[in-house]
Order: sequence, then C-alpha cells, then structure tokens
Amino acid sequence: MSRSRYLHYRDYRVASAAFHDIHRAGMAPVFTHPDTVQILPEAFTYRQQNRGVRLYDDVILENHLHCILQSPSLEKQVKNWKSYTARQVIDYLRARNSTKLLAKLADYKKRYKTDREYQLWEKESHPQ
Repeated sequence: MSRSRYLHYRDYRVASAAFHDIHRAGMAPVFTHPDTVQILPEAFTYRQQNRGVRLYDDVILENHLHCILQSPSLEKQVKNWKSYTARQVIDYLRARNSTKLLAKLADYKKRYKTDREYQLWEKESHPQ
C-alpha cells in the first residue's frame, strides 16, 4: 500500500476533521523563503493553543498548502487564519521591498475588494 505524501497521521476516530486545500490567489510562489513558510505553522500553533483548533497534519508547498483540521467553528477559524497569515506575509514582503511579488498580489486582488491592497489567499479553502 503506497503512502500519500499529504497524509502522514491518521486518526480514524475523528469524524469531523476535514482535509483543506488552501490555495494562493494566482498561485505565485510565495512560500519559497523559510521566513514566509514559518508564518503558517506559527499561526496554526496559536489557533491550537487558544482557539480549539486541532491540526492533524499539514504540507506547505511553494504556492499552497494542504492540512487536516478539526474545530467546532472550522470555517471561522480558517477565515481568521487566512486573514492573519495574509497580513503577516504582506508585511514581511513590504519590509523586504519585494516589489515584484507585491505587484502580483495587487494584480490578484478583485476589483470589488476596496478594503485591501493585496490578495494573498483565494476566498475558498476547499474542505473535503
């Protein structure tokens, strides 16, 4: 039986856990530097310790991530996690003057979204 690279830990007793496929808007490779990658697990750790989210596994790729999560308010927690990580990544890119990548993030922003300058994550997270 072959092993899936996306699922390292299986707990079959957990029926309400969901596999999430969270994509970056435009699929630009943002998570190629260790500092930007580290933002994601740190945000999950906070949610685990303070918001009742249980993270079973995650795989971070250069332009998206896969994770298995459980929470009584999973949609809300994923939305808040995406908002927080987007702010952290954009602040990091601004501090490093990553103008090309920031320009791509500005291009990916939908025109009707007037409350932000950039779009890091796609709106949906594709729970399965």
